[in-house]
Amino acid sequence: MPSANVPNAGRAVPAVAVQRLPSLAVVLAAAAIAHAAQPETRPSAAALAGAGPSQIPAAAAPTSGEFKPFVFLHAGDPEIGSPELAGTAARFASLAQRAEAHGAAFVLCSGDVTHDSSPEQWEAVRHALRQFKVPVYMVPGNHDFDSARARADFRREIGREHYVLTTNNCAFICANSNLLPSEQGRLWATDAGMPGALASESRDHRKWIEDTLRASQQRGRTHLFLVLHHPMVDRPPVAGRFAELATATGVRAVLCGHRHVTAEFRGQGFEVFITPGTAKLKNRDPERDKLGLGYRVFKVSRDRIEQEFVPLSQEVAPARPVR
Repeated sequence: MPSANVPNAGRAVPAVAVQRLPSLAVVLAAAAIAHAAQPETRPSAAALAGAGPSQIPAAAAPTSGEFKPFVFLHAGDPEIGSPELAGTAARFASLAQRAEAHGAAFVLCSGDVTHDSSPEQWEAVRHALRQFKVPVYMVPGNHDFDSARARADFRREIGREHYVLTTNNCAFICANSNLLPSEQGRLWATDAGMPGALASESRDHRKWIEDTLRASQQRGRTHLFLVLHHPMVDRPPVAGRFAELATATGVRAVLCGHRHVTAEFRGQGFEVFITPGTAKLKNRDPERDKLGLGYRVFKVSRDRIEQEFVPLSQEVAPARPVR
């Protein structure tokens, strides 16, 4: 696993690999293997009730060959340094022990690694990451992208802003949502304060996402995940160009952060999970924030994906193996 792409590369789980990617200007070639998905009855767009355990069936008939079930954590936003340095660093580092207790193969973070990219915050990030015995994969958030310095720091400390993570014939498309349009039609990066001269990079990145999703579908991936910082939407209905693309390519779950709340929405054939992370809550909506800070545990089997939100206030016992 190339160390330039992800932190903790030396602690990689053998079944997990990051696909080496060309530059944004080069379009990922479509796979030569055709794959016809089995027909399914797709649910109508509706908000999921609460944040309790849920189960997503496979998009198609299970593929042949050996499939080893696995567990991963979705940690939301670490945002080290907001509201304060010591507490955010300690809470994020606490996920190392929790990942081990859950039997997780890796941890996914949905951006905002630091609050304002100070040297002290990055030192705290490095110290926290050394606590993990499994790989930690990150995508950039708005706080990692709101200045040229912050973006350069993310690239130096973390590596690639977008990549494909594959394990057990499952693909995780880890994208830079700062380069995607917000609900108002502007780039998230522009909303975050970056100059508006990103239109070409945005077009390239959107094409990379679309081509990569379609190529993953053609390869017959058992499950397909899309990992972003900014959610497609933060309230139903789940609609728009990327929702249509997720439906068309067989995405099963979209993992997001940014909003600092716990929320789940059902789209056409996929589900959107917003995870608050370990830094802070927005406290704009008591109903959505009542579970507190926390993360999600995903258990991936050949025929289903199970997930459950775990508050940081909850004790965690060693997990049983996934079957």
